[in-house]
Amino acid sequence: ACLLRLYLYRKEIKSLTGQREFIYEKETNSRLTVNFNDKNIIRFVNRLNDLIQKYRNLQISADNSSKKIKNDFTSLSHDIRTPLTAISGYFQLLCDSENEEERQHYTAIINERIKSLESILESIFTYSKLQNENYTMEMEKFDINELVTKVVLSFYDDIQAKNINPDIKFTEESVWVYGNYEAYSRIIHNILINAMRHGKNSLEL
Repeated sequence: ACLLRLYLYRKEIKSLTGQREFIYEKETNSRLTVNFNDKNIIRFVNRLNDLIQKYRNLQISADNSSKKIKNDFTSLSHDIRTPLTAISGYFQLLCDSENEEERQHYTAIINERIKSLESILESIFTYSKLQNENYTMEMEKFDINELVTKVVLSFYDDIQAKNINPDIKFTEESVWVYGNYEAYSRIIHNILINAMRHGKNSLEL
């Protein structure tokens, strides 16, 4: 009886080993199954299945995080390319122009695009800081109308190039919010980039 039980134990272990290798090689959602009706073996296999499920969940979470990071950096690369392309183009216009008024206009645009690029780079540093659970964003009171107006002005030439006449409906009074200025600026900046990229020939604010 003891030899028979030992034989069944060994047979079950061999079966579980084969199942485990199949699950990991094929990346299937299968679970380990038991053919030997023994409460200790069943309890042991249930624990193994819990560990396998935990591993799967961690793998899914890691894959999702990897995809999110990849998408975030792809988006950032597009955002960085936009002001860089504009800076390059306006710098060439600046070099070619002999009109002082035009040169001042191009210089102002280049300056705004540099500020926009600095804001994006600062966002990357902020993203790194946010990985630290002890990091807190600096909060301040500011006028959201003034911020949006400033960001929209940095897109002036893009809006003109698309022959868009923005429909702007802002209150004359200041609209005060309490938050992180750079984060708000980044949000409005991204919305306008998407509006320029994917929107129709109209813009309402």
